[in-house]
Amino acid sequence: MDHPRSFYLVVLSIVGAAGLALKVITMGPTAATGQPNAAGHEIDQRLASHGFSLIGVRRVTTDGNFRMRLYDAPYCPRPVMLLPLKRNAEGARILRARLIGEWRQPRFVLAGKTYPDFPTLRLWWQQLASATRVWDRNRRPPVVWAVAESTLCAGTQPFHELLS
Repeated sequence: MDHPRSFYLVVLSIVGAAGLALKVITMGPTAATGQPNAAGHEIDQRLASHGFSLIGVRRVTTDGNFRMRLYDAPYCPRPVMLLPLKRNAEGARILRARLIGEWRQPRFVLAGKTYPDFPTLRLWWQQLASATRVWDRNRRPPVVWAVAESTLCAGTQPFHELLS
């Protein structure tokens, strides 16, 4: 090959274009249409039908990347906290650092199952499965919900049923 630099530039351009195309394809309809936090509104409605009421959305970090949803629950004198985690366990570490005092360890809900620790591999698998369904216009990227309840709550709620 006479011009190896040209070859590498062409290959790099193709890889870059394919990466950009994959990013556009895997953007869920929520991101593409600009509708803010459609998953949060869906969860609010679902939890409201079970007696929960949204009392606030608070930024967990100063940049606002993580927004915790606080719910008044009929079985608990303190708010129940839900934090949507769409990429990784970073938000889970932030949430655990904020839970000082009378809080249970957070649980994580993904696709109808509850986990004691952040389900990293399962989330990656769900993201891959979601990305390959490019023909499905109603697909949404998977979300892991971190759930924190107070130790003052009378029992626990089966959030895997409510959030799936």
